[in-house]
Amino acid sequence: MTYLSDQMRTQLESPRELFHSRAKLTVLTVFMGVVAIVPLYVVSAVLPTTQIREEMPLVDAILYSVSAITVLLFFIRIVPKWASNGRPVITVSLGGLNVSGKPVMRWDDIVMNEWRTHRVMWIKTGAKLIIHTHDRKVVCEVITLNCSADEYLRLCQLYERAAGGTQAMNSERHRSVWT
Repeated sequence: MTYLSDQMRTQLESPRELFHSRAKLTVLTVFMGVVAIVPLYVVSAVLPTTQIREEMPLVDAILYSVSAITVLLFFIRIVPKWASNGRPVITVSLGGLNVSGKPVMRWDDIVMNEWRTHRVMWIKTGAKLIIHTHDRKVVCEVITLNCSADEYLRLCQLYERAAGGTQAMNSERHRSVWT
């Protein structure tokens, strides 16, 4: 078992709350806004001056659909994150993990704690946390979290060791995966 100093144990007695990052939410909001506005600009300013609009009337419908879907995704995915920005998404404590809106998962009950980062080419496009316990599976989107995968997993291992979890030395339970 890894040695934890008295000072470290004292610090670990208070839970660590992880929130959405305002900077990441702002970047995501701006990106979604650009994706929604560019097709509208193309339909209203560029297409009327070209022959494409007359030859392919379906182009208008496709571009309007892209804008509408982007706005819909914005309201479904981003607005709730802004609305809950003052509340912690995840709380790491000696008692275990608490994902907002879910019951606390004790360290001994957690079978797998996996941070999955999704990418297209080399661009990070998403991240989610998947926590398996003996009786359930909890999934939480963490792309806008104010910490990295390494920091989150380090916190989990520290708190679990300080709590004296029976599986504290099993580092394979807490892992980061790129997909």
